[in-house]
Amino acid sequence: MTVIPIELIAATIRNGRIYFSTEFKAVFPADTIAEDRSSDAKAVSTVLIEAGGIDYHTDIRINSLTRLSPRKSFAAWLKSQRAEAGHQARLVQLGERHFRLEYLGAAA
Repeated sequence: MTVIPIELIAATIRNGRIYFSTEFKAVFPADTIAEDRSSDAKAVSTVLIEAGGIDYHTDIRINSLTRLSPRKSFAAWLKSQRAEAGHQARLVQLGERHFRLEYLGAAA
């Protein structure tokens, strides 16, 4: 399965969002992608992201030409991990619509 690297930046932690490269867009089913970047645009369907024992059902937003982001906030998970800017996480694909968010800590 696919592993998507995530570098945690200050904005990630402050806003409770995780961001990853649009190069991974094809990993997500097309009906889970909100193509329109407006905040009101929602995809038809969702993916499941497990994080810290919580299941997040969310669509995936295109934030910019280079970034994707799940619509749901991961603020509680980031806080529980004591996330810091510069630390790493990853999104591991477990199935077509099933992912697990893992905290890796400081970059090696």
